Amino acid sequence: MVTSVGRGRRIVMEARLLLGIACVIFCSAVQCTPLHPRRGLIGETVFDVTKYGAKPDGRTDNAIEFIQAWSAACNSNGAAKVLIPRGQFVAGEVIFAGPCTAKKPIILEIQGNVLAYSDISAYSNGAWMMIEKVDGVVVTGGGTINGRGREVWMYGKRKDGPPLPVLLATNIVFQDIVMNKVRNPIVIDQHYDSKRKREQSKVKLSDVHFRNIRGTTVSQVPISLNCSSAFPCEGVELANINLMPFGPIGPLKSSCSSARFFLRGKLNPAGPAACL
Repeated sequence: MVTSVGRGRRIVMEARLLLGIACVIFCSAVQCTPLHPRRGLIGETVFDVTKYGAKPDGRTDNAIEFIQAWSAACNSNGAAKVLIPRGQFVAGEVIFAGPCTAKKPIILEIQGNVLAYSDISAYSNGAWMMIEKVDGVVVTGGGTINGRGREVWMYGKRKDGPPLPVLLATNIVFQDIVMNKVRNPIVIDQHYDSKRKREQSKVKLSDVHFRNIRGTTVSQVPISLNCSSAFPCEGVELANINLMPFGPIGPLKSSCSSARFFLRGKLNPAGPAACL
């Protein structure tokens, strides 16, 4: 999974955000474009992960250092920003936990590349990065989040490797997001490695909510629910979606496979008519 982090995309975490390591579920997958530097909040304190010992060497597990920087920002009293600067930062399981005393919103600025630790035995909760009990987070920076999905699938295919368990990812909320020329803004894709692996994903997704998402897209199919036929998605909500095409890409449409979903409010494009 590689997710590029655009600038100024506001996300309200009402429950729990899981970036699963054994599946692909994107808030968005955007192309990084050069933009003017984002103006910080007045009186903002920057909590640079490298000041807590994180090493951008592409090898060291920086999970503890990420958590320490987040904890310091979360427990501060003013405006706070957690900064992951340029470089290759490997991290195992990371939990950004609240509630926080810092002024809302906390900024998570990812300028560099964050790579998942490729040994799935390191993830005791069956997930990679989690944001829990935090109300008000802005994810920005123009960097990337790379879950190394293909390497995980290869791990599961090894004869001496442990079988991948059935994992449950639930109560996931993507809300109040503004898209700017985004490719695949609303997508669940559990078949991203279908050319290399015939088995269906063993991740069960439920209670996934896409709410109040607007902006522009460069994809003709900006809403795509492509779930595992072995463990279909359940309780997928599409509510108040307003996406407009950028450029001559034709009318927008939605697609769906192996998902039980429900629609609320106004949707543009219209939600899937059926799910095959």
